[in-house]
Amino acid sequence: MAALWQGSLVQRYEGEDIDYVPYHAGEDAGSFTYHFDPGRLAVPRYQTLIKIAVWLFYIFVYSQVVRR
Repeated sequence: MAALWQGSLVQRYEGEDIDYVPYHAGEDAGSFTYHFDPGRLAVPRYQTLIKIAVWLFYIFVYSQVVRR
C-alpha cells in the first residue's frame, strides 16, 4: 500500500480493469515537472494535495463573493 501512496506503483486502465504497475521515470526524474506526469496524478498523495488546493481556491472565491 505504501508503494501506491508514494507513487512507486501507478494505475493503468485496461478496458474495465485497473492494473497497478511500477512507475518508470523518464530522463527528467529530478525535475519539477516530473511530479505532474499524467500517470502520476492518480497517486493518492497527489490527489489529496490537488483536492486541498482546489478546496482552498473555492473557499477563497466564495469568501470574496460573500463579502461584496
